[in-house]
Amino acid sequence: MTPTYYIQNKKGVCVNANKIKGVKDYCLPEQTVRMHLKLEKMKMQEDTSYKPRPLVFSVDKDKLKEMILEVKKKAKDLVGEDHIALQLQSHNLPVILIVEKKDNGKEKTDNQ
Repeated sequence: MTPTYYIQNKKGVCVNANKIKGVKDYCLPEQTVRMHLKLEKMKMQEDTSYKPRPLVFSVDKDKLKEMILEVKKKAKDLVGEDHIALQLQSHNLPVILIVEKKDNGKEKTDNQ
């Protein structure tokens, strides 16, 4: 089951990311997110200075621009136009981050 993901703007208004063209492809199933959160918790227990990180998807620049335009149709005043942060509840830290991919030419998923 895929939970409801939200994108929050500067004013705190949240929009349902699951209903936004392009973005919904990155709304992962609950089990995947839970596994990621468990791994992050384990890293924090091993190293107290470790800060948890969201799952990161690197996408093509044009694809990211298209997704941001779709998000802007629903929510003005985005926090940043260089990424899309998906969260599970309002005022929470993002669990998924969609960013522009680097020059290596591959779409990838990483936690760096």
